[in-house]
Amino acid sequence: MDGPADSTAAAVTTQLVLTNDSDLDIEYRVESVKVTIQHRLAEKADFATAPTLVAPGTASIVRCPPIRAVDRTGPSSGSVDYVIVYGHPDAPPALRYRRQHGVWFRFEATSDDSVRVRFVERYDEDDPARAS
Repeated sequence: MDGPADSTAAAVTTQLVLTNDSDLDIEYRVESVKVTIQHRLAEKADFATAPTLVAPGTASIVRCPPIRAVDRTGPSSGSVDYVIVYGHPDAPPALRYRRQHGVWFRFEATSDDSVRVRFVERYDEDDPARAS
């Protein structure tokens, strides 16, 4: 999170950590990401078209679009919705993966006047579908 430790954050930036739990290399491309916090919305659908290679047992980080002017005086909720296409590096992406992570969280001031987010609850909703 960026911004001074007052009641309104300058910007809250979410990151997705995509982990390859398989035994093979995977390439993926992000099609879209939508972040919602306190009814504020940020979307991005124009990700780079080059696929990202993820080796077995490693992870890749996707930086999501920031949400501006978030009130951090009390508990909050939000969600991250994203769509990726992925597959083996030697073939075109064959699978589309849609996922929503919903969270309840609260902001906590730290001793150095920064702010961290403590997650209270998370729910996941899967909607896997074949790429077209």
